[in-house]
Amino acid sequence: MFRSIQQRIIKRVDSLKKKTQAQLEIEKCIRRFLIGEFGSIGETLSFDVSYENKKLHLQMQNKTATNEIIIRSSKLAEACKAQGFGIQTISVN
Repeated sequence: MFRSIQQRIIKRVDSLKKKTQAQLEIEKCIRRFLIGEFGSIGETLSFDVSYENKKLHLQMQNKTATNEIIIRSSKLAEACKAQGFGIQTISVN
């Protein structure tokens, strides 16, 4: 009985580590994309991102940058796909 609980806890911890690592990787990918598209301004743009079940939700504080990301969303999807993230839906606020 205790082993099954221990195994569940270990699996949950491993799952959380993988999600955290994936979150960091997708943030790096988006930051590289922003720098590539907007130059040095891309380094200073702040954003929050969540990636789950092949759905990317990107929230930016700059409305102009948000509009530009919407226009360039296909390039963003290609950049993420090149990094190994299969994206079906991109939501930008």
